[in-house]
Amino acid sequence: MSEAKGDSRVTEVQEWLNETYEAQSWFTKLTVDGMTGAGTCKALCKALQYEIGVKNVDGVIGAGTLAVCPTIGATVTNTNLIKIIQCGFYCKGYECGGITGHYGATVEIAAQKFKMDAGFDAGNGELQPIFIRALLNTDAFVLVKNGKDYVREAQQYLNNTYIVKLSNWALIPCNGIPDRNMMKAIIAGLQYEEANHSTSGVDGIYGKNTLSKAPTLSSGTAKTAYVKIVQMCLMCMMETNAGMDGAFGSALKKQIEEFQKFYCLSGVTSGTVDRITWASLLSSKGETSRAAKACDTSTVLNYAKAKSLYDAGYRYVGRYLSGTVGGKRSKAMTAEEIADIFKAGLRIFAIFQEGTPSLNRYTATVGKEEAQKAVMAARQLGIPENAIIYFAIDYDVMDKDIERVKRYFEGIKRVINRYGKYYRVGIYGARNVCTKICESGLAESCFVSDMSTGFSGNLGYKIPKNWAFDQFHEYQFSSLDGTFGLDKNGYSGQYSGFDTVTVDNQMIPDVSDEYRKKKASALLNTIGIPLPSNFQWGNKWTIELPGAEVTICVYKSASKLPSTEGMLSFNISDGEIDTTLEEKMKDVYGKLDSKFTKDIGLTTPSAMFGMATQIENGEISYSYGIDIEGNLIFKCVSKQVLRSEGPVEYSNGYEFEYKIHKSDEQDPETDKVYDFEEIRAKIEAQDPVTQILFFITIIIVAAKAAVELVLTVIRIIVWILGRFLA
Repeated sequence: MSEAKGDSRVTEVQEWLNETYEAQSWFTKLTVDGMTGAGTCKALCKALQYEIGVKNVDGVIGAGTLAVCPTIGATVTNTNLIKIIQCGFYCKGYECGGITGHYGATVEIAAQKFKMDAGFDAGNGELQPIFIRALLNTDAFVLVKNGKDYVREAQQYLNNTYIVKLSNWALIPCNGIPDRNMMKAIIAGLQYEEANHSTSGVDGIYGKNTLSKAPTLSSGTAKTAYVKIVQMCLMCMMETNAGMDGAFGSALKKQIEEFQKFYCLSGVTSGTVDRITWASLLSSKGETSRAAKACDTSTVLNYAKAKSLYDAGYRYVGRYLSGTVGGKRSKAMTAEEIADIFKAGLRIFAIFQEGTPSLNRYTATVGKEEAQKAVMAARQLGIPENAIIYFAIDYDVMDKDIERVKRYFEGIKRVINRYGKYYRVGIYGARNVCTKICESGLAESCFVSDMSTGFSGNLGYKIPKNWAFDQFHEYQFSSLDGTFGLDKNGYSGQYSGFDTVTVDNQMIPDVSDEYRKKKASALLNTIGIPLPSNFQWGNKWTIELPGAEVTICVYKSASKLPSTEGMLSFNISDGEIDTTLEEKMKDVYGKLDSKFTKDIGLTTPSAMFGMATQIENGEISYSYGIDIEGNLIFKCVSKQVLRSEGPVEYSNGYEFEYKIHKSDEQDPETDKVYDFEEIRAKIEAQDPVTQILFFITIIIVAAKAAVELVLTVIRIIVWILGRFLA
């Protein structure tokens, strides 16, 4: 569908639907915004059902609607039917000569183009029911952003070769993006080939029967239809162009080998599509009988259970930091359990999961609360620094809902950052949500819930490149101390968990010098100042500017900063400043003369907040005045908390002094000689929030090393003063 905002043709569609069907009880009036979406498409489907006499007008084109839906072309006399088709073309982005009710040459050309985009011959310009259903939905049949031509070719092949033969199946999108629809079509194609081109039993659902009939394929095989299915599977599961020629040569053999290696498949014949390889090509869980090195369980383990796991070949076990099973049995790790697990020779990876999975719980607030619980539990158990905590998304998250999960992980990340990144963030979930959260920089390792084969985020998606564990089978494990539920996990080697703990509830370790310097460098970079090559903690350095100078000092602890008594201050929490201050700053800077914003690099209001974002948690204090030489002085003292727990806190301290030299020269642009004493007095007369604006102006401009822009600094200060003075 067209994604253009305010598309005039889509506006026409919405207006026509409102005018034509507003009196009907089944019709909900559309917002006329020119945006194609589910509401507009559903209205078109309802209109179609109404016009062809379907009793239950619900907007769902299923078997009943298809059974009575006519082929629509030039011979159709119901002009509203033709108008519905024309509306569908406009919503899909095809030109069709207007919403006229006349099925002329322009409409026929649009129909032919649409059918070719879906993978079929152009035909005579008529639209059969299977194409009408595809036209009136939100699926794209043209290449979209990030789509691949070779994937689109495969999607068209699936439509033309298999889907069209299956009763009541909908055509799949041909947008170049692999997804569950494409994967179901691939499985249906395999079933069709296995049934000797019969549609009986073809349902697109992977199962043991489908797997048992899949032939072993190796180099030189003549089973081209099966080879094409393998090639299409690789497009989904490896996001690679495996071709569509049906030839099993050296190139495809190499791609199969890479697939087997990337998914860490055990017990396979390298470069051959055998049972285990087929299973992982067709399903996220793959062949569940294959061996595994890792596992996870909600059962609190003792030595006998842990030793039985080791003897069964497991080396890594996932255990929960907190929580219960069904509100009754504890699943939380204990210190005694950890000792038994290590004694048995196993390593541990930590999981956090509480509450009933639902979209509504994935908020930044819940993320913060749960990260705090997770860190506290991990610290109490003595889990070492740099360990990954896997936060669980045990829910089938649709692509449209990824933003909700991002907010949850943003909350988690803020708390983890507050502890100086003592622990690292991992995600447990389906393939798609894991990939999207990691691509957003909110997690760095994946524990993939591949056992949930029905999740929309697993079917047709490649396993994330940074997967560490791959949960693929749940069963009852028999140990020396009874049976208990266990999940088998694939192991990639990208993260190995931990095999030591150090319990010290009173103190948390200091951060490294390297980490301190990294944080200092990142903060100073936001204001355009690099750490000097001869940098030493507590040593000042000065940057000379025409008409001004900046002196900077970075301390290894904020306790070494000079006193901030008498200075104006504001706090920073989770990278955010006070909302009132932020809104006022946006208002003022948003109305700055464009020359000023261009000069100092403030192309967007968000550019002002880089320093706060880098500090993350801490405080900024400032003062200003005039020295004995008449120079205008702005001072800034900043505390950056790197790690804290209870009374223990580790921090960096920053001291800035920005000195504008006194000058009796006129500003060539304004013909003014600036009186610094007058400026200081006027600043002092403002409320604290307004005064902070001046401080941030100085920091930003000095920081952007507005080397020759000292006058710009003064002009902005004078401008803001003029704005706020009565």
